[in-house]
Amino acid sequence: MKKLRDIYNGVFSCAERRGGLVMAAMRFVVGWHLAYLGVWALTSTWDYSWAGCFRCAHWIFGGALRALGGSAAMVAVDHCIAWGLLVAGVLLMLGRLVRPAAVFGIVYLLLMYILNPPHFGHTGESHFMFVDRNVVEVAMLFAVVFWKKEEKKEERKVEG
Repeated sequence: MKKLRDIYNGVFSCAERRGGLVMAAMRFVVGWHLAYLGVWALTSTWDYSWAGCFRCAHWIFGGALRALGGSAAMVAVDHCIAWGLLVAGVLLMLGRLVRPAAVFGIVYLLLMYILNPPHFGHTGESHFMFVDRNVVEVAMLFAVVFWKKEEKKEERKVEG
């Protein structure tokens, strides 16, 4: 029972303060998305790899990313990304190590933005102009990283 209470308190640790519930909801939603991507990549029946995304990079760092996409190191990169997504997503949902998990999410989502920017025509998801779901989720994770928790003020009874 104590473990369940600790998990609940971690997920909604800032819900008592103004805006805390919104922040917890943002953490949970983005965490769910990242964790789902990790689980999907690890359990996919058709040997999923990010190599195709890397090989199609034509924007910032395009040459280096295309070279990495065609190298043997891509197997290790795939595993690191998949496990990183799963762990970061679970940590965000549970409210544990939130800032490092959010930073990993930001790096991953910015990498996906660089690999498939929405300003070079059709991106596969839809026709966006500069702002796609990756940018929206990065903004949400930046809010999570820079959220300052208000300190609980202890009420002291003054006798007298």
